[in-house]
Amino acid sequence: MEGDYDEFLENLCCLEVFGQLKTTEGPTAERIISQRLNLLVEHEGSVFVWSEERAALMRVSLKELRVDPDNSRVRTLRCTHAPSSPVERLIMSKTGKHVALICQEGIWIVEMPPPTKQLHDRINCRSFPLGERYFASAGGGGRVLQARWHPSSEADIHLVVLTADSCLRIFNILDPEAAEQTMPLIQQPTALQSTSELALSKLSKATYALDDSDNVVDFDFGPKRAVPKYFGFHMASESCLVLQVFILKENGDVHFLYPRLHEKRYPLFLSDALPMHPPAEDNYGVDACSVLCLSTTPTLLVVATAAGNVYHCVVLDQEGVDGESETEPGSVPSQMLYVYEGIDLELSGADEGEQDEEPVGLREQLEEDASCVVVHADPVVSNRYHCSHRAGVHMVTLSWLENFNQFFNESDEHFMAGSLHLPCKVEHMVATQPLPDSQSLPVVGLCISTDRLLGITLICVTSLGECLAIRLLADVAKTQPLTSESTDGDSLVSPLRRLRTEDFLSKIRRMLERTKLPVLRSVERSNHKMSQQELFRLLVEHTQMFRREISKLEQVRDEIAKRAAVLSKQKTEQMTDLDQIEEDRQFLVEKEREIALKCVEVQKGQEQLMERLKHLLRDIQTQQSVLSDAEKSFSEELEAMDGRLHHFTDQIEKIDVKMKYRQESLEREPEMELSSSQNKQIRQILQDNGDMISAVTNQLKRLKSESGL
Repeated sequence: MEGDYDEFLENLCCLEVFGQLKTTEGPTAERIISQRLNLLVEHEGSVFVWSEERAALMRVSLKELRVDPDNSRVRTLRCTHAPSSPVERLIMSKTGKHVALICQEGIWIVEMPPPTKQLHDRINCRSFPLGERYFASAGGGGRVLQARWHPSSEADIHLVVLTADSCLRIFNILDPEAAEQTMPLIQQPTALQSTSELALSKLSKATYALDDSDNVVDFDFGPKRAVPKYFGFHMASESCLVLQVFILKENGDVHFLYPRLHEKRYPLFLSDALPMHPPAEDNYGVDACSVLCLSTTPTLLVVATAAGNVYHCVVLDQEGVDGESETEPGSVPSQMLYVYEGIDLELSGADEGEQDEEPVGLREQLEEDASCVVVHADPVVSNRYHCSHRAGVHMVTLSWLENFNQFFNESDEHFMAGSLHLPCKVEHMVATQPLPDSQSLPVVGLCISTDRLLGITLICVTSLGECLAIRLLADVAKTQPLTSESTDGDSLVSPLRRLRTEDFLSKIRRMLERTKLPVLRSVERSNHKMSQQELFRLLVEHTQMFRREISKLEQVRDEIAKRAAVLSKQKTEQMTDLDQIEEDRQFLVEKEREIALKCVEVQKGQEQLMERLKHLLRDIQTQQSVLSDAEKSFSEELEAMDGRLHHFTDQIEKIDVKMKYRQESLEREPEMELSSSQNKQIRQILQDNGDMISAVTNQLKRLKSESGL
C-alpha cells in the first residue's frame, strides 16, 4: 500500500497539466510577484487547475489516477463566457456547484456540470461575470483582495467580496448585475455627518468605526453569536444568531461586524478595533496581510504579517472589573483579543538591501516583493493550517488546542494548567527559496485532497509549473498509550502524578521530533544556477540543522541514561523486595496449613455442638407451657367433645328418670301382656341404646386418659 501511494504521488506530480501554470517568463511573471495566486482547488477527489492558455478549467480525477493511472484523463471544462483578464484565484463553493474565478478586473462564476457529465473529455460550462458594471467602472479601487462564499447561504449562492476600496459586498449569483449589499469599512464623510452624530450616538461606539488611515486587507467568517435583533433607535427585546465576520487592517487592527443576508433595513454595526492583550507598541506588526478563523471554543484567530510573523489570538468576551460583562442590554457584546503565542516563519526571501528602505503600504509592498503570507485552513484537521509565501509552504499544528478546548469546555478539578503550555509545531513543507540570494519561485497553487481513501495529500505548484505532492497525517491525535498503561481508575491516581504534565515516553518523543526538511524545488528546471558560494551557504545551513539534531539525540541519550540508572536502582530494590515477599509467602503457606488443620477440628467440634444444641432445643420446646397451633386446635376439639359428653350425660339422666317413671307407672298399672314381637323390638331398641351409650362412655374415657384429665 505504501509503494502504491508513492507511485500515485509520482504520477500526480508528472501530470503535464500543472506545467501550464509556468509563469516565469513574460509579463505574467510580474503578476506572480504582485499577487497572491492560487490556481488550484480540490473538491471530492478532483483537482481543478486553471489554464490561462485554454481559458478553461482542467479537471484531474485523483480516484482514476490512483486506481488506473494509465487510463486516467484530464478533462477540459470550457467557459461559455471566458474572463477578459488573467485569473488569480479559484474559490470552490461548499456544495461544489460553482467556482468563482477571481480576476484582475472582476469576478466570473462558472457553473459546474453534474458528476455524470464530468466524464466527458470536453464539457462546456456556463459562466458569467459578477458585478460587471461596477468592476468595469471602479478601476483600481475594484481590485478584489479577498472573496469567500457565505457559509449561511442556504442555496450556496452568496459570495462576499472585499475590494481595494475597503468595501465589503455581498453578491447573489442569481442576480449578478449588482451587489445585494455594500458595506463600506471606512468612514465616508458627508455633509450630513455632523447632524447625524447625535442620532448615531446611541449605537455602540460608532456606526462606522474604521477610518481611512489604514486599508482593509483581509476578512474571514467567525462563529454565530447571539446579537440584538434591532440596533440603533430600537431597544433589543429579542436576540438572533448572526454570523460574525472578522476584518483585518493593514496596521494589525481587527474589527468585526454582523452582516445579514436578508435584512437590509437595519444599520450595519462595525466595531472598534478589538483591544489586544498583552499590548504591544507596534500592535504586533504594521504589515498584517492575512487572517484565518479556526472553529474552536472560544474562537481562535490566526493573524499573519508580511514579515513572516504569525500570531494566535483568542477571542474573549470583554468583562468589567467585577467579572460581569460590560455589554449593556440591547447592544452588541464587546470582545477582546488575547495573543496566546506568536511564531516566526523562516522566510528566506527577505532581501538585505530592502531592510534600510522606508516602509511602504501593503499594496505597494505586494507589487515590489512576494513576502505576503497567505493563511490556508486545513479542511481535514481543525488544529492545523498552512501558510504559503514566496519561500514555500509552512504547516503549523496547534498541539495545545485539544487541551485548550478541554480547559474551557470541561470542569475538571484535576486539570493542570501546565498542559496548556505546549508550543505549536511548525514544519517547512516546501522550500522554493532556500537562500536569500536564490531566485524566488512563489507558490501559484495550493490545495489539500480531503478524500481519506485516497490519502490526505498536500498539492503545491510553483511558478515553474512544478507540482509537489506531500502526504499528510489524516489526524493529529494523541499518542496511543502502551498496553501496560492502565486507563481505568483515574480517581485512584496520586495527586503527585497529576503534577506531571507529560510522561517520560511523551517527553522523549517530543525531544526526538525532527525538523522536517522541506521539499526543495527543482533547480534544473530553473534558469538561475546556484553558485558555489550559495551551495556552500546551503551546506552550512543544513550542517547546523544536523548538529542541532545531534544535540537533541545527545540530550535524549542523557535522559535515557538517567532514566535507566533510576530504573536499575529501582529494579534492585524491587528484587530485594521480591525475595522478602517470597520468604513471607513460604511462612504464610505453612501458617495456612496449620490454620487449615485447626479449621477442620473446629468444624467437627462445631458439628457436635450443633447436634447437642438441636437436642437441647427439642427438649426445651417440649417443656414449654406455650401450646403450638396444632395443640391449640386439638384442645379446642377436646373441649367440644367434653361439651358433647355433658350433653349426652344429661340425656342419659333424663332417660333414666323416664325409665324410673315408666317402671313406677308400670308397677301401679296392671300388668299388660306384650306379644313376643313387641318384646323383641323393645329389647332391640334397648340393646342399641345401651351399645351406643357404652361406646360413647368408652370413647370419653379414652379421651380423658389420653389428655391426662
